[in-house]
Amino acid sequence: MTAEWTHHEKDAAAPCEACIHRTSCLPGTLEPATFQRFQRLVQTHHFREEGEVLFRTGALAQYIYIVRTGSAKTKSIQYDGTEQVDGLYLPPDILGLDALANGRYPNTGIVAEESGICAIRLSSLFALMSDTPDLQSTMMTAVSRALVQREDLHRALSATHADTKVGHFLKYLSKRYRRIRQEWHEFRLPLQQQETASYLGLRKETVSRALKGFQQRGCIEFQGREIRIVDAECLERFDEPGS
Repeated sequence: MTAEWTHHEKDAAAPCEACIHRTSCLPGTLEPATFQRFQRLVQTHHFREEGEVLFRTGALAQYIYIVRTGSAKTKSIQYDGTEQVDGLYLPPDILGLDALANGRYPNTGIVAEESGICAIRLSSLFALMSDTPDLQSTMMTAVSRALVQREDLHRALSATHADTKVGHFLKYLSKRYRRIRQEWHEFRLPLQQQETASYLGLRKETVSRALKGFQQRGCIEFQGREIRIVDAECLERFDEPGS
């Protein structure tokens, strides 16, 4: 699992008990006995740099991964041969659930910035699920939550106007950071600008122009990937083209 990782450290301590996401993460609703058994399955890794590959497209699925800190992304090759960012994962999102369908990863999972990532071997997880109904229920809830969250994001980014799409993306990130008790009005974009454009289905120049426009209107301040939301209501006012 770690053959390709170069800027990486493994945390030896039990990862779940002290985690700030414990109540909202996969083991959050487990019975105490199941929680202790589950915790022994978790391997927590600290990645010091972005770009480390967690899994590759088509590889046999051996692990699911939970974002503890930082963020991760997935990329896939489109029909025209271009590479597109097709997933963004913040704490405590789970990567690899798509592989449960046929046992292979449909895309490539990559660490997007300095991050803490928890890895759980699927064979061990399935073995534990076989005699723990509460974990079975928790997994079903996790899959359902991932689907709902994906649909919410899809709706948020379904706008055709570029400014609206970028504004919705900033509001989505702000909402997510607030949910995980991080500073919600000052944050670092988890994706580089080219990757943000790929994720939103826009050109890099279009994203840059939209961000500069929001800054000129007093909605945000930004420098590189650092974003400060000055007026959240201002972003709401630009939901329609020409606003």
